[in-house]
Amino acid sequence: MAATALTAPSPAHANPVTICSGTPIPSGYVVIAIGTHWSCGSGSFNTRTITIPGPTETVCSSSPIPSGYVVVANSTHTICGNSSLNRKMIKIPGVAEEICGNSLMPSGYVVVANSTHAICGNLSFNRRSIKIPGQSEQVCSNSPIPVGYIVTATSTSSACGLTSLNTKTILRL
Repeated sequence: MAATALTAPSPAHANPVTICSGTPIPSGYVVIAIGTHWSCGSGSFNTRTITIPGPTETVCSSSPIPSGYVVVANSTHTICGNSSLNRKMIKIPGVAEEICGNSLMPSGYVVVANSTHAICGNLSFNRRSIKIPGQSEQVCSNSPIPVGYIVTATSTSSACGLTSLNTKTILRL
């Protein structure tokens, strides 16, 4: 069964809500800001502003990432506290996407290249090119093999990194 690109859930209400930091974040919500307010007790960074994400959303790094979303960028902003790389841009992936290495892989997608890009942070090979595979596809060795596909060959490609035998050719049965 072929994977299809996902669509955003319909928000129950799109208005952000501020909660105290000890309150559990409801399923499907993301944290878009961290703040301080006297109504949540003493101390700093004791509030979380939450919302249901749209197809693309910038969230605090401490936020849960809803199922079906991928991380496409990491950044720093005081709206999410005072640490570095404290924000993530998340989105529902299209048929092909560039995602950061700290992103979960969406089901049914494969990795076709590994690269380094500042938008994902300062580590080497911190970005992956993913796509929904066709009938036959050359994928990187760090790629999941989707259900219904078999590996027919291994080889080496600079697109997948610096090691030898770092790719697999997969075929849909």
